[in-house]
Amino acid sequence: MRFAHAHPLASGFIGAVSVLMLLIGVGLNMLQAAAPISEIPFISEKFGTFVSPLPLPVWLNLALGFGAVVGAMERAMGMRHHWLLDGGAGT
Repeated sequence: MRFAHAHPLASGFIGAVSVLMLLIGVGLNMLQAAAPISEIPFISEKFGTFVSPLPLPVWLNLALGFGAVVGAMERAMGMRHHWLLDGGAGT
């Protein structure tokens, strides 16, 4: 909280980067998660299989996950609320 109070511009930048990392991570990981789910026999018979157009290396998946965790920690330590990071979408 002291950092956010002393350096509001830097804190806002960190917050914006954390939201961006979360959006990118969720979007890309959903594409990758759809591929193995589409291989379940019941689903593949009904809808066909899906191949992710953006296969990511393991290091990038880990970096996106780490970025999302760091962003959530930054928000928690600054005691600030963001509807996307805090899971309150629609409330």
